Amino acid sequence: MSRDRCPGQGWRFRAQPPIRPPIAFFWFENGSFAWNRIARKLSGGMSLMQHARLYAALNAAMCRRIATTLEIQFYYNFWRP
Repeated sequence: MSRDRCPGQGWRFRAQPPIRPPIAFFWFENGSFAWNRIARKLSGGMSLMQHARLYAALNAAMCRRIATTLEIQFYYNFWRP
């Protein structure tokens, strides 16, 4: 539900259009959750140590990607890389 401000009436709630939930799930899955889920599905027969190395390397790479993106945005003074 989202809220609209009505003059003199305060807040009122209205139903979301049907397109919003699929868009929200699309953007939710483009984060690190999706890559960890994919790694979990692909790492079927690995030992505990191999799982730990896989997730450490994957999440370190994602952390570097975010840091690099923010650094580039700061360097070029532009919100989009």
